[in-house]
Amino acid sequence: MPIKFSDRSVRDFRGLYQWPTYTGVLEGVPNAEMNKSLIDGILGKAKELTHSEHIFLIEPRLEPMENQGSFSSGEFEKLPGIVCVANLLEQAIKDQYMFSSLTLVWFQDEYAMPIGKEIEKQIEELDWTKIAKDFDL
Repeated sequence: MPIKFSDRSVRDFRGLYQWPTYTGVLEGVPNAEMNKSLIDGILGKAKELTHSEHIFLIEPRLEPMENQGSFSSGEFEKLPGIVCVANLLEQAIKDQYMFSSLTLVWFQDEYAMPIGKEIEKQIEELDWTKIAKDFDL
């Protein structure tokens, strides 16, 4: 199944990695600080999984949460339940290279495939030639 960007469709998945967003979180209620730290860690894990320094994050939708009992202050918000990391490969953007690639990170409520409709729309607005990186073997 191709992923459609604004300027082309990408058919070559080198890998699709997925896991529950809050895996490994032992305590606390999601808030802006926790989510930022979590996203930073996920981007680092995406680099490790795909052996790529070229990562693009689709900004996640945050869902406000009500005060969680004994927590007396603060704003609580949670990320969608599943992290998705796709390692994509396509023909080069510039003729002097062999390929172009991109590691795309997003969050959605269910495991992919399919990619969530909201995320598909966001990807369709992205220009592959501006966010992917050319390389040679």
